[in-house]
Amino acid sequence: PPGKMPGLRISFLLLVLFTIARSTTVTISNIDRSQSLGVNSTGYPIDAHDGNLLKVGAFWYWWAVGYGDCDGTGGCDFSHHENCGYRLNHTVTAWRSKDLLHWDAVGDALPISSRPSGVYYWPKVVQHPKTMKFVMWINYVNHGFSSTPYLSAVSDTPEGPFTVVNSNITSRWGAIGSVDLFVDDDGSAYVVYTSLAQNHRISLAQLSDDFTDILIETNTGLMSPDTLCSEAPVLFKRLGLYYVMWGQCCCFCAAGTDLQVYTAQSPLAKLEDWTYRGDPGCNSTRPSSPEDPCEVRTPGAGTLSTTGSQINSVIHISPTQLLFLGQRWGSAPDKLKSHDFNYVSDLEFA
Repeated sequence: PPGKMPGLRISFLLLVLFTIARSTTVTISNIDRSQSLGVNSTGYPIDAHDGNLLKVGAFWYWWAVGYGDCDGTGGCDFSHHENCGYRLNHTVTAWRSKDLLHWDAVGDALPISSRPSGVYYWPKVVQHPKTMKFVMWINYVNHGFSSTPYLSAVSDTPEGPFTVVNSNITSRWGAIGSVDLFVDDDGSAYVVYTSLAQNHRISLAQLSDDFTDILIETNTGLMSPDTLCSEAPVLFKRLGLYYVMWGQCCCFCAAGTDLQVYTAQSPLAKLEDWTYRGDPGCNSTRPSSPEDPCEVRTPGAGTLSTTGSQINSVIHISPTQLLFLGQRWGSAPDKLKSHDFNYVSDLEFA
């Protein structure tokens, strides 16, 4: 029924326990700040935002944007490159951890000196199953958001540095924004992205054989309604079923957002073959639908966001166990964007 989630829900537990290996149990807590996802080996919060995580050998790697020690309470104001969150000096760092709890910076993954000038967001990295190279996609924008292409870069190691291969990836639907990558069991790869030019609607496409470009002819239609501003899409597969999730637009919003969920039998399924599965990211008793979504941020009423965050990615612990990773903008007690918290929770599948 509308508003209910038959296939997926976000666990309301703030303490997440899971097993990575048979003899290793890892604890991630969103309650104790010293134990939250995103501290370095000495317990100090790390400047790691957006991005995704992959297990490579004995280590987890997290490729993330660093926003710097600026005041992160200003919200969404991209009128000037000096404003926090819109600067030209965002770092793209490779972080490494054995326990998903304590992290060390192991590489300047995309050095400022070796990339086009711009404001960088949403790094996503996958490993090519044939070449074994690591492929990064990242969104970068110029002043005023008049140009918002993707950039793809490759590296022989997860630490980088990544070498830019294509600095002007565009889509069928014009200006583009937030992005996620997915590699299927057969070695094919796909991208799900936000089209800024189409009122922030969501679309998918297959990647080229080397994963560095979009095969324009494979672009699906626009999934989200044209009346709904959507962003931060994530694509993954579980037990043969493909999931796409995204939230309503949340430009550094402190309230967080909801989580629209769709499933299909193929990542390039026709629009009518994607099934809407509800909105587990909305803590409301009012039924919601794609055309009548959850009113996450009601003036004067706080937030109805279940997680109080904007989704970054899904962490694959095992083929059946996945974690939600979200960003809680404006959450740092010292108000520095570099210290904003990340939110982690189980994804529960019914």
